[in-house]
Amino acid sequence: MSNNLKIARLCGQYAQLFEHRFTTKQAQINELIVRIDDVQAQHKSCAQKLDETNNYFFKANVIPEMHQATLNHVASLTRTMSQLSERINELKLERETLEQELKLLKLKQKVIDNQAGKFELQELQRLHKAQDKQLEQLWVINMGGKHRA
Repeated sequence: MSNNLKIARLCGQYAQLFEHRFTTKQAQINELIVRIDDVQAQHKSCAQKLDETNNYFFKANVIPEMHQATLNHVASLTRTMSQLSERINELKLERETLEQELKLLKLKQKVIDNQAGKFELQELQRLHKAQDKQLEQLWVINMGGKHRA
């Protein structure tokens, strides 16, 4: 087995490795998308609760205990929304990072595939050269036999 063929096979194995890494990163991105959607749903739910609480705010001005409870609830919901917003931003940043890594893996896989193709082509050319040389030698032998006869 020639070096070109060995290198082409090695490149093929690397391509499989990059394909596995690519699938893993894609699964991580899909998982992040699901988590982002979940956190966004929580954020939306919290915003709806805050709107509902704000509707009670005017009624709560009449009763001091209700007013204080409403203010505490609004503060709690606001903190929760802030935390959820930060979490969404973190998850989006993580997704962007994974997408960049995914693009890099795609490029590496493409380079490896190109290298494998190059080495396979070189091996094929070497085999064709050897085959042409053998055919030429057989032709010379054949022609030499005809001249003697």
